[in-house]
Amino acid sequence: MPLLSTLISLIESPISDDTIANRPLYVLGDMHYSYQDMLNRVAQLQQYLYENSAPKDNIVVTGHKEFDMYCLAIACVVSNRRFIPVDNSLDNSRLTTIIDICRPALIFNCTGKNCSVDAAINTDAIEGDFTQISQAHLPSPDDIAYIIFTSGTTGTPKGVQVSIEALEDFLEWTTSKFFNFSEQEVFVNHALYSFDLSVFELWTALATQNSILALTHDNNTNSRKNIRQLAGNEATCFVATPSFIELLLLDWKFSASSIPTLKAFVFCGEILQKSTVKALNERFPNATIFNLYGPTEATCATTGVIVTSKEFNSEGALTVGKVKPDTSILIDETTKEVIISGKNVAHGYINVPHSDAFFEHNGVRAYRTGDAGYLDSDGQLFITGRIDRQVKLHGYRIELDEIEHHLNQVIAGQVAVLAIYNQEKVIGICAYLASSENISLEDIHTMLANRIPTYMFPTVIKSLEVMPLNANGKIDRKALAAI
Repeated sequence: MPLLSTLISLIESPISDDTIANRPLYVLGDMHYSYQDMLNRVAQLQQYLYENSAPKDNIVVTGHKEFDMYCLAIACVVSNRRFIPVDNSLDNSRLTTIIDICRPALIFNCTGKNCSVDAAINTDAIEGDFTQISQAHLPSPDDIAYIIFTSGTTGTPKGVQVSIEALEDFLEWTTSKFFNFSEQEVFVNHALYSFDLSVFELWTALATQNSILALTHDNNTNSRKNIRQLAGNEATCFVATPSFIELLLLDWKFSASSIPTLKAFVFCGEILQKSTVKALNERFPNATIFNLYGPTEATCATTGVIVTSKEFNSEGALTVGKVKPDTSILIDETTKEVIISGKNVAHGYINVPHSDAFFEHNGVRAYRTGDAGYLDSDGQLFITGRIDRQVKLHGYRIELDEIEHHLNQVIAGQVAVLAIYNQEKVIGICAYLASSENISLEDIHTMLANRIPTYMFPTVIKSLEVMPLNANGKIDRKALAAI
């Protein structure tokens, strides 16, 4: 168990080696926090948890990557409380909705500013002389480590309950020889804590006793500042969505000559396009590129592959790799839906007793992802889109993701495809393009002529300078629909 064993080791053997004690664990802007800083702060926060809550209680934490927010995640895990992060860059109504759903014992505000919820406790006010973390309430494997709320297909957030067992199972993989991380890594955190991609770097860094460089989202459009931070802190592994890296690639300074220490990219959360890999390979020719796949409901990522020049120079889409150990991928024969089975599957949604998405397969937890895909003869998984991104136009069933896939093969830039609705009826298909090329609708039809049937051709195109991204660094389809 890489996480708990590491934490217990740090707790039971106070760090005496100055190299480890002073090693940066967490870097945020100009602030550098060491492993010793973390142990001291977790002890203080844990004492507050002990005095004001009980084991298995829900603990909501709002903020934006503050050191206290990270320490509360650790304090909750070692105290058997359920860590529920809510980023304060999101709408206040989301925080209110999440509080209504999970009824937390405590709400922490890590921002140092006023919070929209009166009951929130400002962590700046929590002090104390406690410097030793207690092991009185260590969790069992089935206890919940954290709850992350997804958007939900109905618009109502759904809280995914991830257990200690699932988190440890995931970390067994990220600390394995597949990734082969050294003892001198600086993991880049771009994802919000409320986006499960952050689980990769926040917990893997701790399990391997490495460092985290947290990028704040107020610099999303300031690529040059991000590049300076990456270079100045000798970042080695960048964990991000493809869309955010594509944004950085617009700046010619985002390259190995500016950031020579950056040697690995870990992608997850969106389909990775070959054009992105090729552009990245040109800028960072010696970097290893990992392409991962997995939903929040299966603990961040479930499959992975190292993308080589053979893959990104071949025909067809990129694979998302083979399934990690102790996990199974099943394909529904009728719908082609991808199903994940294993101990990494979440314990359902909070306060949703029955969900058709979760079930048992041969006595093991399983989850219907809603993604369509297939396994090749070598066990490599390919994702072809969402089963709920199918629309009907003029009597034809059309997969919007299929159109998007083919456009990405022929256009240099970012592409998104949405249906055009008149009330609830689909009346057309719009292609949104963020490309340096001047492309007309006729050009698109010519490019797609030998790839898809004419009834799948976009009927409208909209050219953009930059594709809008949501708070999680993915293409913001709601914002596109409003354009």
